[in-house]
Amino acid sequence: MFNLVVLLIRINAVNPGIINTDMMARITEENGDAETASQQLTTMIPMERMGKPEEETFKSVKR
Repeated sequence: MFNLVVLLIRINAVNPGIINTDMMARITEENGDAETASQQLTTMIPMERMGKPEEETFKSVKR
């Protein structure tokens, strides 16, 4: 990782991964059994669960 502060460069990025939203529910339903699809997705996530929308809100708030 580079220290870009000395170059006066600021990088802001939010990479939330898979979030449990209405859109994600529609995607899993379109691919057959929604419960099975959700379980398959969560096996690829280190925390073994989808993120919650309210968890992502605070990441993008400027402090």
